[in-house]
Amino acid sequence: MIVADFTLRTGRPARECLWYAADFRNLVDWDASVRSAVKITEGGLGSGARFELRLRAGLRETTMHYEMLRFAPPHTATLRGEAKGATVVDEIRVEPDGDGARLHWHVELLLRDGLAERLARPWLMHRMRQAARRLEAVLRPPPSPRLGPVGRIADRMLLPGAARFTRQGFAAAKLPPITERAEGLHVAITGATSGLGEAAALMLARRGARLSIIGRHGDRLRALSQRLRVDSGARPRIIEADLLDLDAAARAADTLAEADTPDVLINNAGAIFAERGKSAQGFERALAVNLLSPLLIMQRLAPTMAQGGRVINVVSGGMYLTPLDLDDLQFTRGRYDGAVAYGRAKRALALIGALRAADWPQLAVHAVHPGWADTPGVQSALPGFRRVMRPFLRNAKQGADGMVWLALAAQAAETRRGVWFDRQPHILDVLPRTRLERDRIDTLDRQIDTLVGQWLSARGVAA
Repeated sequence: MIVADFTLRTGRPARECLWYAADFRNLVDWDASVRSAVKITEGGLGSGARFELRLRAGLRETTMHYEMLRFAPPHTATLRGEAKGATVVDEIRVEPDGDGARLHWHVELLLRDGLAERLARPWLMHRMRQAARRLEAVLRPPPSPRLGPVGRIADRMLLPGAARFTRQGFAAAKLPPITERAEGLHVAITGATSGLGEAAALMLARRGARLSIIGRHGDRLRALSQRLRVDSGARPRIIEADLLDLDAAARAADTLAEADTPDVLINNAGAIFAERGKSAQGFERALAVNLLSPLLIMQRLAPTMAQGGRVINVVSGGMYLTPLDLDDLQFTRGRYDGAVAYGRAKRALALIGALRAADWPQLAVHAVHPGWADTPGVQSALPGFRRVMRPFLRNAKQGADGMVWLALAAQAAETRRGVWFDRQPHILDVLPRTRLERDRIDTLDRQIDTLVGQWLSARGVAA
């Protein structure tokens, strides 16, 4: 039998360390011998949870099935794995250590072929030491996010900056896994039933968040709710609302405010339209769904959100090249361009979100750009772009990384507002022609207030 013991010093709370290390779906982050890891039982972590791993074994691959024998947060977990010709027991024990925790990882590996065990011992011990060092590195708190000189230069140069939006750019960023826990944290996500919103919901539920999922299709919301129950044991609140309709957006906000105000609001819903059209209230559709509805939900919820709460507005790379036209917010002049209308609305959302943050000193209000991700929205609205860029597009989990990190990470509360990409603050204006001075931003804010105020007055509601 091969026996190994490792003691790792971390800067994380004991509970975070245990949950992260004991969820063997995370092994792909820190054990180079693991090619894939999935949980094959329903519900959350606990005794009886089982995982299926695909492992590299020299030039071959093998499958190992793990069962969690014991899970007692925040201190201990024991798992046993079985593969052809091998049995392994992993015991994880965590204890407080100053501001962080000390993690003890004990491994007992038995190969049924004694000669193979003797020959493989040095190589296996080397791989386990590598995995332990990587796990220790993952569990250390990262430094505060700062955009260095190279990043600032790249922001000003279009092609280098855009190259970072790709999946290759995500890989080059070398972002550590998100290990923060979210027990007790209530997160509301709009546009949750596909793409980035669905990926964010799954990632947050695995970390213990209570979720409210908002979308326009009840059947998709129920399907996602079932998937969340299977994946993590989460039971989200379902709120059916088409955010193209401001009445529906207002009802969704009222439901959240009356039942359980969220700690984190993620305004993720968005849409690109090929042709100009109007919402039920007479607003241009891209303006309504990408700007007016998120601002309405934010405005209704933010005053009642608790100290330390966060509002996260999901924006787009299209906004970087798109100046606002304050004389034509509803795109009534000239040939309609759906991508331009979308970019304008997202730029306005970033600007007004930062402006309104001053009204809510207890909150952080951030905008986050997900990069170029291969989502259903891109597939339907930008088929030509997807056809050319498909090898470079991020998957939904990579695109959702920024919003999940902003929802959970302590570093995201160090500043109260900003435009974020790959966990770093970035400038909004890369071109002089897109920049609005403060007086023009105030003008934009008044115009939006006038638009929404007219609708509220028609409903007999005070602005």
